[in-house]
Amino acid sequence: MKHAARLFLSVSLGSAPAWAEVEPRSLGFGDQTKEYQLVGIPGARCGDGSPYGVYVKPGRADKVLFHLEGGGACWSRGTCVFPQITKLKVGGVIGALDGRLAGNPFLDHTYVYFPYCTGDLYYGRHVASYGTRHEGRLNVGLALAELERSGTVKLSRVDDVVVFGESAGALGVLGNLDQMHAATPRARYRTALVDSPGLHFADDIWSNFDAPYVEDIRYALARNHVQLDVNSGLVGHQMGAFCGGRPEWKIGFAQGARDIVMSRVFGGLSTSEHRKLVYGPKGIFRATENPDDNCAAWVPDSILHVYAPWVHGWHYRTRDGVSNGEFNRAVYESARGAPLPNHR
Repeated sequence: MKHAARLFLSVSLGSAPAWAEVEPRSLGFGDQTKEYQLVGIPGARCGDGSPYGVYVKPGRADKVLFHLEGGGACWSRGTCVFPQITKLKVGGVIGALDGRLAGNPFLDHTYVYFPYCTGDLYYGRHVASYGTRHEGRLNVGLALAELERSGTVKLSRVDDVVVFGESAGALGVLGNLDQMHAATPRARYRTALVDSPGLHFADDIWSNFDAPYVEDIRYALARNHVQLDVNSGLVGHQMGAFCGGRPEWKIGFAQGARDIVMSRVFGGLSTSEHRKLVYGPKGIFRATENPDDNCAAWVPDSILHVYAPWVHGWHYRTRDGVSNGEFNRAVYESARGAPLPNHR
């Protein structure tokens, strides 16, 4: 299985911003406008070598929401040719803080948006032989350090931290939660929302990536209690270990059982094969089924890919009647140690 197309759908609101002026810019959200500041991150680079930055909208100083944007993956000169994957851009911020999302509990959080421009699922720590700087994980670490150093967001004083990622960004959460945890040492309330990470792929999925790339994936996942098996595309069964390794966190997964992108576009599976794995004995639903652990899964029998960043997805319901928004809010607002039931 050798895919040569862009992967992982994302929300795109505009072209890549000019770097010369690091100034607040207004981003439209339908009938509302939010002010974001582009914060340049010293030493951080996009896949094409251009400077990297994160967008910050101030909110309560004691609450922060990190959003890892989805938007593509590449692993060769041919697949990394798309500027949408390797150049800084703005996209996805219509998601977790959109005031049109009924019951959104994150509207008062300081919002830190990580644009995605390294094509490496936020796992990378190397410059590829084909020239692309796959340094996504390095960028996350540099950004967290710069936000604290500059005083833009005093992460060391945060009491309530939420990490959200969709698609490629969801996979990024799985490989960077350790860094988010370390950057917020005083936080008493910790929530991770992982939207459409896939995790159920054909067994030859990892053959797309060369040895340095695979090593970066292995390292990032291992730092978060997930062991990469290059002979198996099934990762969902390890989400119990992922959650168990971070008992201070409440973790919610949203994954369509027949996700068209994570099955046919990227995963090398039919939608029915994907569904069988997701609901199967080693799928994410079973791995998170214990209501007494610190994680839960919302798994509709749907082909949709990505839920929370869209009004339709936020309101989409599983057969037992729970919407994605209700699930996200329940995970966030539940007391640590309280039951977190699954939904399908």
